[in-house]
Amino acid sequence: MWFLRKDTIQDMVLGSTFLATGGGLPPQEQLKIFDECFRKNEQLTVKRSDEFDEGEYLVTIYEVGDAAKPANTDSEKLIHIFFNEYQLLAGITIKGIIPGEIGAEGLAFQAAAYLNLPVVDSDLVGGRAAPEIQMDCFTVHHLPITPIVGVALSGKSIYVQNGFSSMEVEEKIRSFFAKNGGIGMIVGYPIRAGVYAKKGMQGTLSRAQEIGVLLGKKDLNSILKVTGGSIVATEKLLDVELESKGGFHQGFLTFENYRMRVKNEHMALLKDGTVVAQAPDLLVLLSDSCVPIHNADIGRYVGATILIVHIPSQGYWKEEKNRILWKTAMV
Repeated sequence: MWFLRKDTIQDMVLGSTFLATGGGLPPQEQLKIFDECFRKNEQLTVKRSDEFDEGEYLVTIYEVGDAAKPANTDSEKLIHIFFNEYQLLAGITIKGIIPGEIGAEGLAFQAAAYLNLPVVDSDLVGGRAAPEIQMDCFTVHHLPITPIVGVALSGKSIYVQNGFSSMEVEEKIRSFFAKNGGIGMIVGYPIRAGVYAKKGMQGTLSRAQEIGVLLGKKDLNSILKVTGGSIVATEKLLDVELESKGGFHQGFLTFENYRMRVKNEHMALLKDGTVVAQAPDLLVLLSDSCVPIHNADIGRYVGATILIVHIPSQGYWKEEKNRILWKTAMV
């Protein structure tokens, strides 16, 4: 067990922005959420999944929608309402929160701070962000993700229970949010801690914190050593062609010799029309001062020199049968 405090949160947000590969929440939005958390608690508790009793239930809260749209940070009442609603509908007591993805873990910490619960040192996607909800360990291990409650920022909610696949839930939830402000939060994925300890990718928040510390020191060499990554190229960003479409922030980034396919996150790096690297490997863009760049801010970097970093997948994302989940999202 360890703790996040106000004097260390900058490291966490830097590291998670790096690992989110252009997606997740914009870092300024994450920092606003964490500021709210620290007004509620002086420190935020992080626990390994094996530090919970095996039979205790963990759930996930995360944002769904266009990554370019801001999150709602004034949501304490909303979180209490839909968590209580969820516990009644699901018939469980929640003991911990699993972040939905790296890069949006602030939402999990916000809920945990309001509800006085710990956050699990893990995330559903497996150490990164993803554009679609089926790209996670629940799909990889064929675990049920329902029941789910989705709450739009307008306060409207939707309840999805047994019998729906991840793809069906993705379609229903994203369509619901698109019609109600374009963005919202979901709670679901109920799982006992003992099961999650065996299925989830562990220690991903710790990894984000470690990388954030190194980014603060501008120590890219150590980051590449820790992650097994490499610098693909150092090039000028020539053009940004991103738009909100189908509930995603998507399009292309054009460099001198490369193009980056974006669907919230960096999905594929192309050279002369050929894919040279793609998600779930991490494709990270860094400024020349070693600052990770979020796609909500990428327009400010046109004409600037950018480092393109490639980091190989880890855990279950190394397996080809699981990597296919990401290829389908390219369509």
